[in-house]
Amino acid sequence: MSRSIAALAWLAAASLLTGCAPGANDELRSLVDEIAPADRKTVGCEWESNWGSADVKSYYGCAWYVPGTIARVGRPLVSRAIAEGFTVYCDGGAKTFEIAGVQGQKALAVEVLADGFVSSEIVAADDVDIPPGHVLVAIGAAELNARAPGRHPSSRCVA
Repeated sequence: MSRSIAALAWLAAASLLTGCAPGANDELRSLVDEIAPADRKTVGCEWESNWGSADVKSYYGCAWYVPGTIARVGRPLVSRAIAEGFTVYCDGGAKTFEIAGVQGQKALAVEVLADGFVSSEIVAADDVDIPPGHVLVAIGAAELNARAPGRHPSSRCVA
């Protein structure tokens, strides 16, 4: 995972511990809202502008509990990211599904996690108590100072 995309996923994970922040980049907030599932319960949101990285101008991310399974929730997220014009890369493991998207100077990081997940970016803690029949969805979007890096073509996914 590239350093910028990894930072986005880490910030999305950090959003689990915060409340929704006012004053976020409206374009990034709209993008996250467009991609997010409609049926969701907010865990938290976070925004940052020029948060100290030479690579990232602005970031917005949220996490939600969403009813369903990784497959039922994850597939539409891929479709919506593609519909928003992102080139999308996917990876998955036991109880996890990760999506990375790139579009010019925008980057997208999405994780869909089932109860008992193991993630390199989000640590399962007492704060992450996924309700039965739900998954945790974390979406972060960033505006970068340079073109967003892609991934190896073999990890590209389609809707």
